[in-house]
Order: sequence, then structure tokens, then C-alpha cells
Amino acid sequence: MGMSRAPSLRRVDAVLNSHLQHAWRRAGIERLDPYLSIEREQRVFTLICGCDPTPQGKYFTWLSAWRRRWWTDYGLRTCCGMAEMDRLSSGLRHFHDVRPHLPMEMRDINRLETVDELLCAENRLTVLGARSLRKAERDQAYAESELLFDDEHWKLVRLKSQAAARWWGMGTRWCTSARFNNQFELYARRGPLMVLMTPSDRYQLAVGSGEFRNSSDAQANIEVVLRGAPAALRWMVADCLSRA
Repeated sequence: MGMSRAPSLRRVDAVLNSHLQHAWRRAGIERLDPYLSIEREQRVFTLICGCDPTPQGKYFTWLSAWRRRWWTDYGLRTCCGMAEMDRLSSGLRHFHDVRPHLPMEMRDINRLETVDELLCAENRLTVLGARSLRKAERDQAYAESELLFDDEHWKLVRLKSQAAARWWGMGTRWCTSARFNNQFELYARRGPLMVLMTPSDRYQLAVGSGEFRNSSDAQANIEVVLRGAPAALRWMVADCLSRA
């Protein structure tokens, strides 16, 4: 007796089969070879499904509808570029994070059609929902970061995730705080990424590259910034840089 297939796999198969049936009909409309079109679309749609942030494939059906709207504008043979895929992935992740805090009637993703609408899902929050979301983001940021130094007006935080980087970088122009095309992973692979909070500004220190930037993302002089800092903090930063 064979093992039953996981629900997520059955879901993938069901959505994929339905999607390819639509692709077959679309190929006829565009007078394309249906067999080649199906083969190509299966590869493309599998790649698109990788944008779903859930292991269960919760948004596969929406992705199929999104892809079919793409055909209407650009044709079946046109694939999505990497920039669009990144926006799609970021939009779904953002909607998924915001969804539990939305009013019940706004939690159905099928009410939305575009990536821009996903990225603006936060605009549908009520006041209470916005507070709930901010608290959840704050709790996640603190759980996924390490407070290395805390002395009233001076703080040094090590970031351990993109969520933490976005929260601690809120209001700055750092690429690691961006909603999409976020560069946290790129920097984190090179070494620790830290946020220094001072009485006058926030700074980000990429230990691996030695980059030190203010909240406007302009290069700053770390020695000048740390002149008025507690001695223990100056020693800690120097020690981190010496190990890079």
C-alpha cells in the first residue's frame, strides 16, 4: 500500500494542472504550439510558486490568477524579470505578515490583483490592527537581534534577520531596511551587521566591509561619531572591527 501524498503536494498538483489547462487554452488564442507552451509555462509557473512565503502553498491559486493576468498584458511567452519576481515575493511576504492584523473581510488575498496592492496591504489596517502589527514587528525584531550595548542614549544592536534589519532601520534610507529588494542577506554573508544608536542619529555598521553609514545612507566617520561614546562601547566596536 503506497504512502499518501502530503496535502501541500496535492495542492501543488491541483493548482498546476488547472493552471496548465488555462495555458493550453491561451496558447490556442495566441496561435502558439500548445505542447511547447505547456512545457515552458510549467517551468515558469514553478518558479513563480517559489515566491509563496508559506510551505503549504497557500497563495498558489492567487499566483496562478496573477500569472494569467500577466498573459493578458504581455502574452503567454513572456516571462517575469528578476526585478518583478523580487517585488512579487516581497509583496506576498508583506501581505502574509500583515494579514492576521487586517479586518476579517480584508484577509482574502483574492480581493487584490496586483503586486502594488499587496505592498500597500498595510493601508487597509484599522488603528487597532496597525498597533497589533507594530507590536508583532517589534517583538520579532527584538527576538531576532542582540542588544550588545545599552546605556541610555547609546545602543549597539546586532541584526540577525531581515525582519530585524527592517525594524531597526525604520525611517532610514538603508537598503537593508527596504521592503523589497532588501540587501540584508548580502551584507550578512560578509559579516555581522550592526546598528549604532547615538544621541544625534542612527548608524549602520557592516563589519565585514567596514561600511559605516548614517540614517541618510551617507558615509560617516566612525571615530568621530564615537568620540563622545562611553569607553566600553568604543572598546566593543573596536573589538568587533578587529575580528573582521
